[in-house]
Amino acid sequence: MKQLRTFGVASFAAFSASFGFMMADTFLSLFARERLAIDLALIGSIVAIRHLTQVFLRVPIGALSDYVGRKKMILLGLFCYAIALGIFVVTQHWTHLILGMLVHAIGMSSLIPALFALVGDCYTKEVGLGFGKFFMMLDGGSLIAPIIGGKLLSSQRLGFSYKTLFTADMIIVSIGFIVTLLFMKDSLPESRRMKYRSLTQLLRSNFQKSFTRARSLIHSRSAFAANIAIFFFGFPMILIGTFFPLLGDERGLTKDNIGMVMGVRRFFPWMFYIPLGKISDRYGSFVPTIITFTIVGLSLFTMPFFFSLMAYTVFLMGVSIAFGIGFPALTKALLLRVPETDRGVALGTWGAFVAIGRTAASLVLGILASFYGLEVTFILTALLQFLGAILFFRIFTPLRKPTINLQ
Repeated sequence: MKQLRTFGVASFAAFSASFGFMMADTFLSLFARERLAIDLALIGSIVAIRHLTQVFLRVPIGALSDYVGRKKMILLGLFCYAIALGIFVVTQHWTHLILGMLVHAIGMSSLIPALFALVGDCYTKEVGLGFGKFFMMLDGGSLIAPIIGGKLLSSQRLGFSYKTLFTADMIIVSIGFIVTLLFMKDSLPESRRMKYRSLTQLLRSNFQKSFTRARSLIHSRSAFAANIAIFFFGFPMILIGTFFPLLGDERGLTKDNIGMVMGVRRFFPWMFYIPLGKISDRYGSFVPTIITFTIVGLSLFTMPFFFSLMAYTVFLMGVSIAFGIGFPALTKALLLRVPETDRGVALGTWGAFVAIGRTAASLVLGILASFYGLEVTFILTALLQFLGAILFFRIFTPLRKPTINLQ
């Protein structure tokens, strides 16, 4: 019962964080181009800074949750989310965006591994089911936020500006912080944590050992294959989150339309996250990941040839359904081979590969969009997904045996 309550509070924290920041993040690239007058390459570079910072922070900060507990790291993450949104409220220059991205990077590095590790603590058997439920709450915020944000920005009667929207987002994340502070019980009891005489000793030991432990995890062929897949998935995630709103704006979509597409695309995955999570419990990680690569590649390749709001919604919904299949499977593949005291560093490693992929994607896609246009960038990203599927197949296939279901 206590674990279920902890899981429920963590799910609310995830919902508030995804709702608050996704509402801002959906329109941040439009804010940068309209209000700060910066080009696509610089937008991509600013987003890359957020993810590059996480490359170095995800492993050591993720490992901290194994030492100090999940709750403290979740609180730190939510606090940084709120501060980052506050910085966006007062932004007058593109350098202020960089500061906000750096603070948000610390927040993501603290929040995401700790939340995922907490889910692993609460669901020790049906891990796929647990992550299906968790992603349902996480994407619940991402589903609603862009729709509401688009309507608020498009409403002349309400007169919402970008900065008013960022202020509302900061308040929503702050509510998640307060609820977590008051009601969450840590899923990793103090009796099962590593002991240190001082914070200095903890940090020194943590930074030295966490990268060593991360390297040992990467040496597992299945974990390495999963992280390769995560790296390639970073490209469509950046393409959709950062550059689709700009493509929609170029093609005449209103902010209301853009917010609707970015929200509605997550509806069917949100409805079916629990059965999608169960796929990995039944079939392992290989088949769901290959399905994800295929659907994402086909959707992104086809989308630039269509110009209707319905077409954009259908194709982006296909991408979201694919990630709903692939992410629980890959997360389970990482966690089932890791003891509970190493879950934070394992998911920090996973997050580092996500950050590397998104850093590369932000820089490369920003440059491609500046020189060749957004339509060509979508097609090239699709082809990259097919390449990722081939690499994942070549790495993962030797592990598959007829009598063993890889879980």
